[in-house]
Amino acid sequence: MTTVTKAMIGKGETRHFGYSPFETADGQWASLSLATFPSIDYPGIFNFIKNYQYNCTEQIASKGITLLSIKNMLTEEQRNEADKMIPELLQQLYQRQLGNGGFSYWPGASDAGNWISSMAGEFMIMASQNGFSVSKGVLASWSRFQKKGVQDYRNTDNRYLWDLEQAYRLFTLALNGEAESGAMNRLKESENLSPQAGWMLASAYAVSGKKSVAKEITANLKTGFSDYQEADGTYGSPLRDKAIALETQVLTDDITEAMELAGEVSNAMSGEWYITQETAFATKALSRLAAKVGTGYLNAQVTQGGTPAQVLSAKNAVTVALDSRSGGVDVTNQGDGVIYATMVTSAIPRFGERTPAKSNGISLSVNYVSNGGKALIPNDIPQGTDFTAIITVANVSGVKDYSNLALTEAIPSGWEIFNDRLAGGGSGKVDYSYRDIRDDRVIWFFDLPKGTSKTFRVKLHAAYEGEFVLPAVKCEAMYDSKVSANTASGTARVSK
Repeated sequence: MTTVTKAMIGKGETRHFGYSPFETADGQWASLSLATFPSIDYPGIFNFIKNYQYNCTEQIASKGITLLSIKNMLTEEQRNEADKMIPELLQQLYQRQLGNGGFSYWPGASDAGNWISSMAGEFMIMASQNGFSVSKGVLASWSRFQKKGVQDYRNTDNRYLWDLEQAYRLFTLALNGEAESGAMNRLKESENLSPQAGWMLASAYAVSGKKSVAKEITANLKTGFSDYQEADGTYGSPLRDKAIALETQVLTDDITEAMELAGEVSNAMSGEWYITQETAFATKALSRLAAKVGTGYLNAQVTQGGTPAQVLSAKNAVTVALDSRSGGVDVTNQGDGVIYATMVTSAIPRFGERTPAKSNGISLSVNYVSNGGKALIPNDIPQGTDFTAIITVANVSGVKDYSNLALTEAIPSGWEIFNDRLAGGGSGKVDYSYRDIRDDRVIWFFDLPKGTSKTFRVKLHAAYEGEFVLPAVKCEAMYDSKVSANTASGTARVSK
């Protein structure tokens, strides 16, 4: 349960942020972020990407880009964590590179993804620019892949934003000091250039030192984008596209327009669930904006409950923890400019509180059967029993094919997962893109056309006697928060 409250506080003004003290939760947390530019919940985003359980290449690159973009906005403890996470993400990324220099979406895949390869390159370039060690061999191989993609591109059909893919290739090469001027000019002159590609191409020109050309491109471009959501391809959405436009405005020094669009982007980045693609592009655009407009120091007085006033002074932005039991905080702007304030309150539900079943766009059912085919109930399984969880997911939307769904079967502490890969099994039909087997869960990633269903099985063992929490089985679209389902949580009992 998370609540985000935003406000602009003018010079000399005081703003009261009120909230109800958390009394019924096992965990509670509240923070206040102040900035000299439209900002977002940086600590919350840090915790979100840190704990995000999926590990495709798009999300590895998104995590890296986000961490590098928000690092200076975090607490000292979080910055230290970020400094450790970034090299680890780079190592994970290196393992996904193929012989042609591109990057696969999942480990072991044979095809490189164009968009995710550009993201991987941008992450590596940003990491190098921020003082992290980046493999020169990996980066050089990536550069060759990008240049071949630039040469092979043909502007034949933009229904799938292939021109944006090309523009992103060109931008990342320019960012690496390898601008492909001829290809940039050809794309600029192409017919029916999509707005998204126009903004990205303008950024490529801007980082190449040709801001006047970039401004020519953006002169007639709008920042309003039609509603859509891509689960593959460029993984696009209106928010992601606005973030692309915002970065271009900053790079071309259109700061007045950038400040207005930054307000829209920051307001949209409020909640408990973020799409990694949107997070990466929004945070790096706002980071560029902060470097341009956050040149002065903010000064604010913060008072909560009966405690003495705390004076905060920092360049660009500062985040402080609040007393979640105080019920409110007063912020007085003692500086010369406007302060953008973001207060976030979060609570962890009480242990044992049940998760109710829900379904939106997909249906989900789970059954447990013994090796002999007998139905079992999870709250009464004898110790030593080998059994199978059978999970069926159906696309009941009636109108939309789903891509990149993630199905997670987390198991109670008293059960063990039988890993058929280690036992030499698993040679049957594979109906998923990737399967991630861990100690306490199995995650399947797959596509699901409308009107179809898929069934997944995992072998289990009732190992330890006792009563345990039975986690909800959940399935969600990784790039669309509106598509999800989960079973109700419950109790699992392993008896003698």
